[in-house]
Amino acid sequence: MASFLYNACLPFLLRAQNPDGSWGYRPASPSRVEPTSWALLALAECSDAEGVARALDAGQRWLLARQSGDGSWPAGPPGDSASGWPTSLACIFLLKQRGASEPLRRGLHWLSNAWPGDSGWGWRLRRWVSGLGRQFPLGQDPSLCGWSWNAGTASWVEPTSYALLALRNAPQDLLSDVAVRRSELGERFLLDRVCDAGGWNCGNPSVYGVPGQPQVLQTAWALLALRQNKKGAEISRSLNWLEQALPALKAPASLAAGQLCLAAWGIQLPSLEARLERSFERNRFLDNVVVAAWAALALVPAPMWLKARREEGEA
Repeated sequence: MASFLYNACLPFLLRAQNPDGSWGYRPASPSRVEPTSWALLALAECSDAEGVARALDAGQRWLLARQSGDGSWPAGPPGDSASGWPTSLACIFLLKQRGASEPLRRGLHWLSNAWPGDSGWGWRLRRWVSGLGRQFPLGQDPSLCGWSWNAGTASWVEPTSYALLALRNAPQDLLSDVAVRRSELGERFLLDRVCDAGGWNCGNPSVYGVPGQPQVLQTAWALLALRQNKKGAEISRSLNWLEQALPALKAPASLAAGQLCLAAWGIQLPSLEARLERSFERNRFLDNVVVAAWAALALVPAPMWLKARREEGEA
């Protein structure tokens, strides 16, 4: 297991780091918070490897310098100050970093108060008048909301999952009452949006009465975000769907995320390394920083980034 992680994934991530300490989506591409956060999460799991400590320090300094005055991180390139969804990923990384409590607290505060456009009555009224609000499936609750990709837009499964991963794993003393309520609402939103077959797609489980098809990435992140919710038919159905889908997967991003998720739920799986090596031989996926980081995280035997502080104490 260690060979592909230490001989392929980590060397690629170290080479792909920009001179300013950040990462872009591909080597030598413009700096972004999303790939930087994923790369830092992967490297932090292997901090004893040669050159990793230096890369982590430079990357964390860049990340902290990019934090906006309101506590958020932008999704765009340097110079773009618009608050963005990658705030969740930056917070997830900072959860395990010493001396980062204040920037983390500010990030979590922004995240807790980042309401999507579909959380207000005005949005729901416009949908109802236009007829869209009458097309929700029977039993689905349109009053529930999570987090959006962009300010003022609708809730989506993936950004909601990332926000919950940050808030649910954060120390209680850094969370406000609003954060607790938002987490509960976000969980209810995800559970309300499970597809009939189990799993999640990008948003609604059906559109115009047609059942939607679950997708691996959205299902993996949602299940990781709901790990504290151990019961419920929606969880069991979704874990079963993902476990059945995993053997046929070939795309390295889906393969890594799916394996990472199921392993975190304690489901025993065949070795991932051989499958990633075959995928690498086919499409040379190690030119994508985010996918390489996911592959590294999936290969770590006991990843710490998913553990809440109380879980660390129990280990």
